[in-house]
Amino acid sequence: MTQQHGYCNFFEGWRIQYIIQFSIAKTLARKFDISLKKVFARYSKRLSVTYENTKEYARSVSLALYTSFARRQHVSQENEEEAC
Repeated sequence: MTQQHGYCNFFEGWRIQYIIQFSIAKTLARKFDISLKKVFARYSKRLSVTYENTKEYARSVSLALYTSFARRQHVSQENEEEAC
């Protein structure tokens, strides 16, 4: 049996990543009343924000972006059976 449960969802991951990235960018644009172009110029593609916490330590938060959603070339027969 060659069912591929998670593979289709994994390939659609780039769409989900795109939606999340632009949703955050639009939220920042509305909050600071600037354009999306300026949001990406200010915070970069990863939407990195640097701030100081209550103990005055510099902290940075950024969106984790996957660079590739390519399928693995070799999937063993055992892994396919476990997925079913």
